[in-house]
Amino acid sequence: MAHPTTGHDGSRISSPPFAVSPAHKGLLRSIILVTTDEPEKQELNARGRALCRLLFSHLVPINQIQSATGVAPTEICAAILNHCIPPDNCKRDHDTVGKELLGIFPQIAGEGRRVVGEELAEVL
Repeated sequence: MAHPTTGHDGSRISSPPFAVSPAHKGLLRSIILVTTDEPEKQELNARGRALCRLLFSHLVPINQIQSATGVAPTEICAAILNHCIPPDNCKRDHDTVGKELLGIFPQIAGEGRRVVGEELAEVL
């Protein structure tokens, strides 16, 4: 079922179908995750945080981002809100993600449609 949301102009829009093939999941995770001091824990690197923001801005629900990345929703939300130290330059997210990930997710090549603060409050 599509995840309804409101666009900048107040109109109702739904998220497009979003799926990541098993082959792409492995590649994706190798690109966006870094291993921490805890052997079983991985977290998002700068490319992963930028990808989460772009996917979310293109109406991909957090649970689908979680399924694709294998990262906990709390970390995805922190990336969307740019709660890292130092903060990422969100204006450069497309450059940070890079052509390789834009090839996997062509739907994020353009501008997003979601107002992050309002929408994130809706899903939390």
